[in-house]
Amino acid sequence: MASSKHILTQWTSYIDGMTKNYLLERAINDGSYIEIATVTTEKNYGQQYYITDAPANVPAGSVISYRLTATLPDDTKITLPIEKVRWIDGVAVLNVYPNPTSDGKISLHWNADPGTELKLSICDITGRIVEQYTIVATDWNNTTTIATIPKAKGMYLLKATNGKYTNTFKVMFQ
Repeated sequence: MASSKHILTQWTSYIDGMTKNYLLERAINDGSYIEIATVTTEKNYGQQYYITDAPANVPAGSVISYRLTATLPDDTKITLPIEKVRWIDGVAVLNVYPNPTSDGKISLHWNADPGTELKLSICDITGRIVEQYTIVATDWNNTTTIATIPKAKGMYLLKATNGKYTNTFKVMFQ
């Protein structure tokens, strides 16, 4: 995904000189494939192609599959392996690390459109909030490191909320 509304499809062709065109198709979940684009080849070895797709009305959590087919001059078709993307709507926290943390620093890898606020709460095991942060996305792919205040060793909950969605992670402090 390139944003909350777009997927960037890209490929590099080493058979471009012997190919007429490429057909890019998309299927949502287990639906039928529909044509996204037909691209006439540039006839260059190592040619790169980029197509931005903007699927509409896709439910969060859907799997979008892309199928690329190369057509040779004799109309033989070569279908390349299908690529899949999980569609997210809004903010997705992909990874929290290191876990456990020994120095109190926690990094988050997360996706959100630029300008989106993500509110973080660190709670003790009873649910009491011990720290809060607000971070703002600068790009679609974000990595943010927070240096937490010293706390007792043990398990805490990190809650990441953007208003619509909340992701909760267990984090061990050593």
